[in-house]
Amino acid sequence: MDYFGSVLIGLMVLFSVIVHPAGLGVSLLVVSLLCCLIVAVELQVWFSLVVFIIYIGGILVMFGYMTAMTPNFGGKGVVSVWSGLSVGLVVFLVGGFGSSGTSGVSLLEPEKNGSQVLEEVSFSILICYGGFLLMALLVVAMLCHYYKAPLRPFL
Repeated sequence: MDYFGSVLIGLMVLFSVIVHPAGLGVSLLVVSLLCCLIVAVELQVWFSLVVFIIYIGGILVMFGYMTAMTPNFGGKGVVSVWSGLSVGLVVFLVGGFGSSGTSGVSLLEPEKNGSQVLEEVSFSILICYGGFLLMALLVVAMLCHYYKAPLRPFL
């Protein structure tokens, strides 16, 4: 579970250096998949499935908006991608060694229902989801702030 968290943080760090909408969409998809895997392990599978379907819908809308509003890139930002990958690798390596291996939630609880979604333990996960969606919104707004953007006819 700790490796999921460190990979998740590393991919979130990469959001600040990705300049192309396709790379941002793929990294956002991987981050949402990791978030849903963490929720599936910690809470219930149905809740993570619903959250993943909502994320996929949001990603499709944001990707369509970004591809319509951003200009075509010709390979710019290669240095920033490599620096972001190196930062993500460092976060992944450091994040895996600093934990004790214990979790606050037992995975062997036989009875779990929908009321546990708003408990104190899982409420922080919901706050993290809200922060993640806010950060994705801000990244999309920052990427789409170009003056010479082609308006593609498919939207």
